[in-house]
Amino acid sequence: MSSSGRPGLGALRRLSLRDVVLWTLPPFVAALYWLGASVSDYRRMAQFDDWWSQTARVDRFAWWRVRSALRLPRAFSLDQSLSVEDTERALVDLRVDRSMFDSVASDPVAHAGESVKAALFQGNSSQEVELRLRGDTSVHWTAEKKTLAIKSARGEMFHRSRVNVFSGKEVLPQFAANSMAADFNLLAPRTAVVPLFLNQRFNGMFRSFAPLDETFLRNANRIPGNIFRGDTAERGDYFKGLPRELFVNPYIWDRVAFNDRPGAIGTAKLFEFVERVNRAGKNELPGGRIEAWSLADVLNEHVVHSEETATERLFEILDRREIARLLALDLCVGDPWHTSGVHNHFWYEDSSSGLLHPIPWDLRMLDLANPPPGANFNRFWRAALRDPRVFAAALEEIWKRNQDGKLLAGVTKRVEETCNRYEDGFEFDQLRSGQISDLLGLEEAAPLDHVVGDLQPSQLRQIDIEVAEARQQHRDIAIPRRPFRCAAA
Repeated sequence: MSSSGRPGLGALRRLSLRDVVLWTLPPFVAALYWLGASVSDYRRMAQFDDWWSQTARVDRFAWWRVRSALRLPRAFSLDQSLSVEDTERALVDLRVDRSMFDSVASDPVAHAGESVKAALFQGNSSQEVELRLRGDTSVHWTAEKKTLAIKSARGEMFHRSRVNVFSGKEVLPQFAANSMAADFNLLAPRTAVVPLFLNQRFNGMFRSFAPLDETFLRNANRIPGNIFRGDTAERGDYFKGLPRELFVNPYIWDRVAFNDRPGAIGTAKLFEFVERVNRAGKNELPGGRIEAWSLADVLNEHVVHSEETATERLFEILDRREIARLLALDLCVGDPWHTSGVHNHFWYEDSSSGLLHPIPWDLRMLDLANPPPGANFNRFWRAALRDPRVFAAALEEIWKRNQDGKLLAGVTKRVEETCNRYEDGFEFDQLRSGQISDLLGLEEAAPLDHVVGDLQPSQLRQIDIEVAEARQQHRDIAIPRRPFRCAAA
């Protein structure tokens, strides 16, 4: 049969080796780069051992890169339209030597804590700041946009604080959750959502807030004093071989603000707090200071202090109603577990009253009916909830603040307005490659219906157990066996 009987065969026979190489090399190189980049993404994330890094898989990173390539035209269009010259919306304009910043950002482990000089522009003025990476898990450092912190020079401020953090983790859901602290009149840092530009290029949408320090207290119109931080074990900065749990080992707490006035007793209130929590929770402190007790102390502890008295003594240094508001907030956002036994504890000591005040921190928006695997209530909650008035007051707070659905409506409006204002910025974030923490929809970003509907006792099994035990000790207090039914929006 002649070659003319098979169309195209003659053309193939005329191809030289050079033609074959030229036609096949580009897709081969592209595929090789795609596979190598995906493996590199995986290896960069697999060096960590947190929850986020456990989701890392080569095929996922490969798909994310393909998805990003397919969405490139839309991403390019958005990149061109997002301008640092936008005067209609608030934004952060940072300028830095890109090579210096990339050297730090490319290996956050090797350059942990290092900062580079940058300039923060506000209109026609600017100030010099220190720019560094921030965060305690891989999600903050392994995505295209990384969680950042800036520190102004001494005497300078940005939004009334020397240090400002811009978190790229679950921006809308965490904004919804953490902004609700103000709805419950709790002492907490203010939070906002802002677009950040790096060297006049859009870098992403971030949740901004100021870390806890003396400036935070002054901005909140509080007397400067101690802020005790229980977060050491989670950040890996604790002594190996010693207990990681905060209410077992008080020595791993530190302070982010200090009461340095004459007569101040440093961490005495913290040790007292830990001891009272363990007494109220019927826990024994390993290596406690029992050997230092006098005979009067022993008699007072084992004869006078019943279990009920131990709970009352815990609330001598706490505001019971404030603790109830904290529990109400945790139930509403669905995350009473993130303030765990090893991290996310911040307590402010008011030197005028001697009370400790909780500071909600890093709240997540979760489904209360489906807790994360291994979630449990820390020793503080197990001790505090032995007083059934705390749980009753928390449910009352939810009912009162959500009458006619006003709490749900307020949070939903806040999130919707933010999402609509920066719709193009959020869309751009979702078009990027890499492990972008989820940008949830509005219904998921404010999932309060699991609380403002009917809180079933089965959803709060651990709390219900504590209430049942405590009800026997407080028979004079009317505690509902079913939580309040709140009006849904």
